[in-house]
Amino acid sequence: MSDASAPEESNDDAGRRSRRAMMTGGAVLLGGAVLGSQGNAEAADGNSLLVGKSNAAKAMTKLTTSGNNQALNVTNSNTGTQAHGVLSYTQNGYGLLGESTGNSGAVIRTHNKAKSALLAQNLGGTDISQASGITSLTGPGAQQKLTNAGYGRAAVEGAGLNGVIGVSTGAGTGVLGHADGKSGKPSYGVHASGINGAYGLVVSSGRSLISAPDAGAEPVLTVGRGDLNGAGIASYIGEKPSYFYHDTAGDFVGPGGVVGRTTSNGAGVTGFTSNDSGSVGVFASGLNGGTALEASGKTYLGGTVEISGTLSKPGGSFKIDHPQDPAGKYLSHSFVESPDMMNVYNGVATADAAGKATIELPGWFDTLNRDFRYQLTALDAAAPDLHVSKRMNGNQFSIAGAKPGQDLSWMITGIRQDAWANENRIPVEETKPKAERGKYLYPQGFGKPESAGLAAARRSLIEHK
Repeated sequence: MSDASAPEESNDDAGRRSRRAMMTGGAVLLGGAVLGSQGNAEAADGNSLLVGKSNAAKAMTKLTTSGNNQALNVTNSNTGTQAHGVLSYTQNGYGLLGESTGNSGAVIRTHNKAKSALLAQNLGGTDISQASGITSLTGPGAQQKLTNAGYGRAAVEGAGLNGVIGVSTGAGTGVLGHADGKSGKPSYGVHASGINGAYGLVVSSGRSLISAPDAGAEPVLTVGRGDLNGAGIASYIGEKPSYFYHDTAGDFVGPGGVVGRTTSNGAGVTGFTSNDSGSVGVFASGLNGGTALEASGKTYLGGTVEISGTLSKPGGSFKIDHPQDPAGKYLSHSFVESPDMMNVYNGVATADAAGKATIELPGWFDTLNRDFRYQLTALDAAAPDLHVSKRMNGNQFSIAGAKPGQDLSWMITGIRQDAWANENRIPVEETKPKAERGKYLYPQGFGKPESAGLAAARRSLIEHK
């Protein structure tokens, strides 16, 4: 190794030169010195290789080779944790820059299975403005788009057609994120944000699983949005619907929209309402002839029930605590049924001195009812001549033939003739639709198994959708 043009060195400089590590390759231009095909310099333990130290301030140390080998090969055989192969410092430029016109710009390897191939640290601060540990950019405008995203303090950030791609080659995870909640502030293992109408998170293939057995009292999955412009969650099976309902926490579309099951003394589906009188805990709507709500099995409705259509049932009753033993018994009465939409009115009247009485009914009575039927009973004594002397007219009818001052029990019935009743008469007899023939409302009453019932057929149809 020679350096005829170099100025005379001090003992300190000479010592530094004698501690330079081995450099191999083709001819190497090092400052003003030329190393031949192989130049050797031994370094004492604990000291670093200094390349180009004696160069002028603006000079470049350039190592050039034309062989199919490394232009610079640095080996440090010390086993200490600070025995680095290359340590590079700079102020405003890149600490280390690697470029290639035909291959990867840099390759970093490790042969220690317990260590990562690359460790990147940003020690510039801890606030939100701190840049990331690693930044990866591909494609035009990537840096600007990454800046516009407005995030900092990331271990890794990337901008390109695909920001991050992770592939698992075995029983692992393509992308794995952890969050530490010790700070008491919201932290997320994975955060996804959709900008300018893009999706924040898309799972386009395969199954998805969200499982957090250690979530405690908090929900495993929380989906929230701050506006009222759309649903919180939209899920569909089959063809995507043309629209989703707004102002809903979840909109689910498919052969079975929502299925809720309980494995204990809970509720399969629970709906709550606020104290707003216009809000509804559970809303069901049957479109295009479909059934809005179907319940199989014992059903309990606690509160006032309003039905705007026809109510059909095999039977009905009221059931109350027994007035004489409310703690130990119930008392039930059956409904009074009729093939007509019949209204029943009754009362007790007292005959005048002529044995007559006029029964006055509300002003809407004639408008609501038609086809009147009468029944009279004399109380306390017989009244053989008791009769209806004037039929219903002007919301009243008259009775005659009673004894003076006698009490009379009366009852009158009428058939509803309001607009809804006139358009929705209940058919007394009807032929079962083809799909329901051979099925029974109460199969046990005809010696048939439960599976022959309409309820079982409907339940089977829903469960197999």
